[in-house]
Amino acid sequence: MPIRTSPPLWVWGWLLLAVGMLTVRTAIPIDETRYLSVAWEMWWRHSQWVPYLNGHTYDGKPPLLFWLMELGWLVFGVQAWWARLVSPLAGLAALWITARIAR
Repeated sequence: MPIRTSPPLWVWGWLLLAVGMLTVRTAIPIDETRYLSVAWEMWWRHSQWVPYLNGHTYDGKPPLLFWLMELGWLVFGVQAWWARLVSPLAGLAALWITARIAR
């Protein structure tokens, strides 16, 4: 008989690992730093619909990631930890959806 781990246990384990890794390392150059820059420039310009990077419109990625970063900044204030936590939370949501589909 297989042993089932309750979802709250693996959720807490995933969050502990994600928060631990985010406190140990800085933003990884190229991708994370670019996405932080785009979200910050959208926040600074009050342009929630059009992403900008270095003053030019940025169309290299759909804006959902930047919107989620800005949503967290509305709630928690402008904090780098929130912007870096969005991706692991999206990964956790993907795992949860996959588990639900597999049932």
